[in-house]
Amino acid sequence: MVPLVSAIASFLSIIAIPQFLSGKPAAGTMVNPNILAGYLVMAIPLVLGMLMISAPAPVRRAYKIALFLTVACLLLTGSAAGIISAFLVSLSVIYKEKGMTFLKEYRRLLLAGLVIAALIVILKSGEAQVENRIVWWKTAVRMIMHRPLLGVGAGNFASSYLRYRSGGLNSLYAHNFFLQLASETGLPSLLAFLCFLLMLFARKGNVSMQAGLAGVLIHNVLDYNLAVPANAVLFWVMAGMALRSPPAGPVIPIFEKRLDRNEKRILNVVTAILIAGSAMSVSKPFLASRHMAFGNIARREQKLDRSEDEYMKAVGLDAMNPLAYFSLSELYLIRYGEDRYESWLDEAIIELNEAIRCQHDYAPFHGSLAFIYRLKRDYKKSMGEMKKAISLDRHNREYPVSLIKLTELAKESP
Repeated sequence: MVPLVSAIASFLSIIAIPQFLSGKPAAGTMVNPNILAGYLVMAIPLVLGMLMISAPAPVRRAYKIALFLTVACLLLTGSAAGIISAFLVSLSVIYKEKGMTFLKEYRRLLLAGLVIAALIVILKSGEAQVENRIVWWKTAVRMIMHRPLLGVGAGNFASSYLRYRSGGLNSLYAHNFFLQLASETGLPSLLAFLCFLLMLFARKGNVSMQAGLAGVLIHNVLDYNLAVPANAVLFWVMAGMALRSPPAGPVIPIFEKRLDRNEKRILNVVTAILIAGSAMSVSKPFLASRHMAFGNIARREQKLDRSEDEYMKAVGLDAMNPLAYFSLSELYLIRYGEDRYESWLDEAIIELNEAIRCQHDYAPFHGSLAFIYRLKRDYKKSMGEMKKAISLDRHNREYPVSLIKLTELAKESP
C-alpha cells in the first residue's frame, strides 16, 4: 500500500507545485490546499518510514524524491495545521526508528523546520479564517448542547448551521472533525470514536502508519479533511491495516473481550434504539426545512396565507428554529406594507422576540427588531436593539449609521 500512497502523493504534488508557481492555490486535484495537506500529512510519515528501513538503492532514491516533493508541496499549501502535525509526527517516526542520536545529529535541520512552522503559524494567526473557525466551533457546540445524544443528523451540519450560528461566514463544515461528529451524531458517537482511537493506538502497529493517522487527527482539530472521501478512504484503510497488528498489552482489555449471547442482544437493542432515535431526530428538522422552503416559494409567489401556514408548520415541527420565526416576522412586514395595519408590526415583534429567544446573539434579528420599532416610532427601543446589533456585529457599517439616524429622530420627536 505504501508505494501506491507514495505515488499518488507525489503525483498530487507534481500538479500542485506548478499551480503555486503560477499564482494559484496549491491544491492539486483537491478542492483546496487544506484538503491536499490532509492527504500529504498521512503520506509523509509512510514515505519517511520506508526510508528508515533497508532497501535497494533505486527504491530508496524513489522514496527520497517522493519525500522531497510531498514536503515541498505541503509547505506550499500554507496549511499551518497540516505543516505542524506533519512535523510532529515525522519527529516521532524518526525518534522511534533511529533514536535520540539521529535527532541530535540533524538538530539544525530540525530547528529550521520548527522555525518555518512557527512563522507560518504567526502569519496565519492574523487571518480572518481564524476568527471564523472560532465562530464555527461555537455553532457546533450549540448544536451539541441542543441535541447532545443524537445530534442534528449525519451530514446535517450545513443545513442546520443557520439555525445555530452567531455570525461569521456560512460553512458546510465545523472545521473540527470531532466537534462535527458530536454535533451531527451526538456525544455517544464521539465517545465511541475516541474509544476506537484508543484501541487503534494501543497496538504494536507500524509506527509510520500510526504516525500518519495521528497526524491527520491532529490536523482535523482545525480542519475538516476527514469529511472528504479521498482523505477519509485513506484514513480508514490505514486504520484497518493498523488494527491487524497485535495489541501492545492489556491496556484496554475490554476491547479484546468477546461478547456472549446476552451481551450481544443488549448491544443490538441499544443500537436499534439509537438508530430509531437518530431517525426521529433527523426527520423533524428535515420536514421543518421542507415547510420553510415551501413557505419561501409561496411568499415569492405572493401567496401570503399559504406562506404563513407553511411557516407555522415549520415552527410546530422545530420550535427551536429561529429562522422560522424570522420568516414569519418578514411575512407580517409584507402584510403591513399592503394595508398599514399596525397590528402586523406587533405580530412581527412577537415573532422576532421568539427568534431572539432561540438565538439571542445573532445581530440581524436585533437589527430587524430595531427597524420595526422605528416604524412604530418607538425610537428608544429601536436604539436599544440597534446597540445590541452593533455589539454583536462590529464589522457591519450600516448599523452605526442607522443608530445616528435614530438618535436624530429621537431628538426631533416630541
